[in-house]
Amino acid sequence: MICPSCRKETPGSPASCPFCGAQSPAGAAPARRWSRPAVFSFVLALASPLLGLIAAVALAGVSGLGSVLAPVAACLAGAVIALGLGVRGARQVRGNPAQRGFGLAVAGAIISVGVLLGAAAPSLMLLRLGPYGVPGAINGPVILAARDGDEATLARLLEEDPTLVRARDNLGRTPLHWAAANGNHVRSVDLLLAKGADVNAGSGGGPDVGPADLNAVVPRVGAKVKAEIAKGVTPLMCAAASEGENSEAIVALLLAKGADVNARNAWGLTAMEVAERAANHRLAELLREAGRHP
Repeated sequence: MICPSCRKETPGSPASCPFCGAQSPAGAAPARRWSRPAVFSFVLALASPLLGLIAAVALAGVSGLGSVLAPVAACLAGAVIALGLGVRGARQVRGNPAQRGFGLAVAGAIISVGVLLGAAAPSLMLLRLGPYGVPGAINGPVILAARDGDEATLARLLEEDPTLVRARDNLGRTPLHWAAANGNHVRSVDLLLAKGADVNAGSGGGPDVGPADLNAVVPRVGAKVKAEIAKGVTPLMCAAASEGENSEAIVALLLAKGADVNARNAWGLTAMEVAERAANHRLAELLREAGRHP
């Protein structure tokens, strides 16, 4: 054969030219190719949070548990697949000298584990949520109707089962708590009171449940909601914390129906103090005056 470097003829097909030492094409080491599982693992591991973000954006207008579960599920699915590809890629490269990408596969697997751990916290929080996107799916339909101000559904449910007016979720909150906390649905609050809702019903939530929980499950109310969800929280306290456009009318309605303005929750706060913490100054003044002239 002819050496491509020195152009001299060499006998046979040696691995290298005996004259110039150049490596012949036949004896050249094959080019190492990137392992596809390793590459896909690394790319997918980095893209997993993006998958969750895309799902969140796509479901931005959807309420309920699905809008929360889908982004987390998308992120977890991407991370699990990336982890599997990373392990497969590492094994493939390790046993095949013609391929490379061992470090990429390991990096993909490590990133995947980090994504899985990062998504563990919201996943555990979802275990507390019922199918209606509120803590505890106990009496979910009536709670959801009261929260969203779905007066037609609320009226139908109460007509079918009048005892639902006293229904409670797993934190002891009644439909009146949810309707009052929204701060927009005066007619729903009035309907519940007309059906016999206890205007001074105290919630049964534990002291470990704080303002963040109410912000999480009543997103439409806004970031200023600071109601203290603990034992003894009344619908008046929920309304006092709301920044809904009709919160003042709801507070006035509850007071007119006999709401106890001096009641305190487990943290020793009255409705007026809850309103002050939420920076609802007009509501705080209204409740202060009601306390002076019960």
